[in-house]
Amino acid sequence: MRRREFIAGAAGAAAWPRLVRAQASGRMRPTGLLTNLTRTDTEGSARDEAFAQGLRELGWIESANLVIDRRWTEGEPELARKYAEELVD
Repeated sequence: MRRREFIAGAAGAAAWPRLVRAQASGRMRPTGLLTNLTRTDTEGSARDEAFAQGLRELGWIESANLVIDRRWTEGEPELARKYAEELVD
């Protein structure tokens, strides 16, 4: 595992508790998912599904009370910066 991948994963893990403690209030909650893999990568698809499954187990259902805005950087640092800025905006 490369250093950037580890740091990105750690940052995502740090944000996870805030997301899972949120209570559904009848409105759509925006969530961003930024990954360094490609959309068609098998591992990326598996991670995406595991993320969505974990959220479903906590009561967060995509298109019902949650919107997941996905970005796939394909290992390109410039795309990662660009997409991170887009998700924050």
